[in-house]
Amino acid sequence: MDIISLVTAFTTLIGAGLLIYKAKDDLKKIVAERQRIESERGKIESERENIEACASEKITQTAIALIAPLREQVEAQGKEIKALKSERELLIKEITDQGQRITALEGENAELWKGVGTLTRQIEELGERPIWKPNGRH
Repeated sequence: MDIISLVTAFTTLIGAGLLIYKAKDDLKKIVAERQRIESERGKIESERENIEACASEKITQTAIALIAPLREQVEAQGKEIKALKSERELLIKEITDQGQRITALEGENAELWKGVGTLTRQIEELGERPIWKPNGRH
């Protein structure tokens, strides 16, 4: 081999070495960047999980805060409904009792009118004029 060939080969070899060294350096940079990205991804994922946990806790607390007054309102309305039903039952019983009393009074009233009619006839049969004259309603 001659010197020019050796110099050319040596120059090519040095160029190749430099390319390999640069490629190795670029590869290290890529690996470092990938590790940084993975680290950032981990941090972001951790932060997302923290945010989700906080949001979930806040949603739960808000739901509890909203549900508590509603539960109290439902319980109060349940008591009111129970009281109204009880009152309604008492009113129905009173109405039923009044209806029975009215029926009884109507019966007594009919008997009294019958008695008034009988007495009026008896007075008339005696030849007297009664002060009271049945109006014929009963």
